[in-house]
Amino acid sequence: MRPTEAASLEKNTHLAFADMDASPTKAWLIGHRNDPEWQTHYDYAFGLRPAEELYDLRKDPDEVKNLAADPAFADVKRRLAERLMTLLREAGDPRVTGDGETFEQPPFTNPEPVAAPAKARVRPLP
Repeated sequence: MRPTEAASLEKNTHLAFADMDASPTKAWLIGHRNDPEWQTHYDYAFGLRPAEELYDLRKDPDEVKNLAADPAFADVKRRLAERLMTLLREAGDPRVTGDGETFEQPPFTNPEPVAAPAKARVRPLP
């Protein structure tokens, strides 16, 4: 990554991963995304999250070891999933009780596409 690109990433949130604020750390991680030594850190920050996550916060306060697929935690995961669904139903959350379209309509979606700010241009990463 050229120094001017890194400097831009430090200041312009819209260049890459627009849902994450611009910062020197973001710029550095993106600049080192293909470096084997730092690939794990890039993936941890920007990679896709698994469908389910479960952490033992007493033993793993940094939430690094995902236990969701560990059979030893299947009962805990099941109980937490049941508790979550009960709370969502009690709250009337439309993702659980609705027709599945609630969040596909305004005000959750824009009735018309919103134009990007004039100065914000998103360029693909090399």
